[in-house]
Amino acid sequence: MNTEQKIHVAHQRINELQLLISHWRAAKTSSANVGLELIEGVENESHEPNAA
Repeated sequence: MNTEQKIHVAHQRINELQLLISHWRAAKTSSANVGLELIEGVENESHEPNAA
């Protein structure tokens, strides 16, 4: 695996962890709307192009 592939895999893992953290935060909030907004925010960030 070359360096570019390692970087790509690392970015994917970071996005997965951010989504998991958002899910945990949403699970402990009292408002389902707030939790949904947190998850949607991370999902939107993951679709933005990365500046290299």
